[in-house]
Amino acid sequence: MNEKVAELGLQNTHFTNVTGLHDANHYTTVEDMTVILAHAIQNELSRKILSTYQYTCTPTDKHPDGLKLTSTLFSYMYGTEPEGANITGGKTGFVNEAKHCI
Repeated sequence: MNEKVAELGLQNTHFTNVTGLHDANHYTTVEDMTVILAHAIQNELSRKILSTYQYTCTPTDKHPDGLKLTSTLFSYMYGTEPEGANITGGKTGFVNEAKHCI
């Protein structure tokens, strides 16, 4: 991701892990994340994943009906968007240091 950040010309973002868990050297800005998300939704598969409200995983022996995954972003947003807003996709998160994030 740091290579992609450099390719996109972003100078206020550095990743140290894939989880988003706190690390003093893992940082970004709202502006940079906006650029990253805008770039991600240009990819058809990424856009489909980021804009999916619910998905049921393939059944397994332990979960014969699969597991239903629900987007927390859309769970919180449906019906509460500002007038004229169109939420295409994204991801929520939480760590103690940053609290709730989108």
